[in-house]
Amino acid sequence: IKRAKFTLDQLRFDDLSREQAVPTSARQLVSEETESISRTSLIHQFHLLRFRLLFFVNSVHDYIMTRILHSTELEFGCQLDAAMDLDQIIHIHSQYVDAIHERCLLHPRLTMLREAVLRVLNLTLTFGTHWRQGVDFARVEAIHEIDSDLTQCIYFLSSFLQNVVKRGSFPHLESLAFALASLLDRSSS
Repeated sequence: IKRAKFTLDQLRFDDLSREQAVPTSARQLVSEETESISRTSLIHQFHLLRFRLLFFVNSVHDYIMTRILHSTELEFGCQLDAAMDLDQIIHIHSQYVDAIHERCLLHPRLTMLREAVLRVLNLTLTFGTHWRQGVDFARVEAIHEIDSDLTQCIYFLSSFLQNVVKRGSFPHLESLAFALASLLDRSSS
């Protein structure tokens, strides 16, 4: 999550919009693919996709850091302060590790969810590579494919999380479900 967040945070608008010297052979390939779309429009699509990815990554990062790690650590600290002997401390620590394991999407029942999140994080890294290559070397199809994969993952994650939260199986996922639902609302409008 941190790597994906860092990748997106390091992308600069100037780097994307700066014109680059394109070799003649590459110019023919790129111009054939992008003749249906203007350079300005392609830059705009890059920006929109970056912000959608950034919203997703920031939502997952916020969920893990605040909803899970911070709140679980506060509970752990209170329980640790109340512990009377070493056996209680060991038991409390074991419960803490189990809670973190489950809530950080590592529970076996959440494998599909974890894989979808990892897919989006990998899309982020791929997108960062395309951004750094520049818009003059961008393949429109690659950007549309990333956007399509992101949309599919968000739909899947949103519906999956809504069902899990409704059943009450993993109540801690409610904040992540809400964030992804709002991302769906924003992308559809």
